[in-house]
Amino acid sequence: MGVFEWYVVHVRWFVKPEYDRQDLDNLRLKPILDCLTAKRLWPDEDVRYVRAIYAEAVLVEAVQAQRAEVTVFGKPKTP
Repeated sequence: MGVFEWYVVHVRWFVKPEYDRQDLDNLRLKPILDCLTAKRLWPDEDVRYVRAIYAEAVLVEAVQAQRAEVTVFGKPKTP
């Protein structure tokens, strides 16, 4: 499955700072990882396949601008 030995996930959360519970550690990462697993990017999101997760917050003014952008990097398998 896949061409990479393991992966690094980078999530950029675009959020309005006025909402309650907008602490970076309260933003929901699990549904994102579960979705990538369901799409068969990797067999499972455990540490054998996902070695690092980086998250950052970008403040936005409008509710409609809230979103998450996900970038996945992979270490190529060695022959």
